[in-house]
Amino acid sequence: MDFAFNIFALILIFFGTLTLFISYYLYKKEGEAVKFFAIMMLSNAVWSLGYGFELASSTTEQVMFFINIEYLGITTLPLNWFLFCLRFSGNEKWYKKPLNLGLLISVPIATILLVWTNSHHHLHYKSYYMDLRGDFPMIALHPGISYRLFTIYFYSLLAIGSFLLIAKFRQSDPIYKRQNYSIIIAAM
Repeated sequence: MDFAFNIFALILIFFGTLTLFISYYLYKKEGEAVKFFAIMMLSNAVWSLGYGFELASSTTEQVMFFINIEYLGITTLPLNWFLFCLRFSGNEKWYKKPLNLGLLISVPIATILLVWTNSHHHLHYKSYYMDLRGDFPMIALHPGISYRLFTIYFYSLLAIGSFLLIAKFRQSDPIYKRQNYSIIIAAM
């Protein structure tokens, strides 16, 4: 593989690596909510690392390889955020129902499969090409219907999770308000 590292790629790779180590450290801690948070950070690390190597790539094939890796993080991040928010807000009974969890997991799995097989159907990306007009080569993507549907799913889970945190914040004891406030600020 041929790489041409630029400042954006290096920053993403550095902070992706840092997030990877922090997620490992947090996962070893006690508590189900902390584990969900660590897994969410792992998703973020995979996305960041994949994107960093995507920005350092100069061929369409290499960029698409790293986009396929990125999507492991992109598709699981909103799911992990939502599961964390459910657990943190005391609504874990909702995701413990197999049907609910199955529905939540089906979207990331379907999206990953659509991204990985996009060259056969073009449902996720209608087209893409390497744009060489900038300071470094970047892929220009034209989204398809799957991309748009996943974007709705992504932001819906982020919004619902944030709503759960805000509701938890409003109901919490004064001693926990500072902790909840920190999480809400970080989510923004």
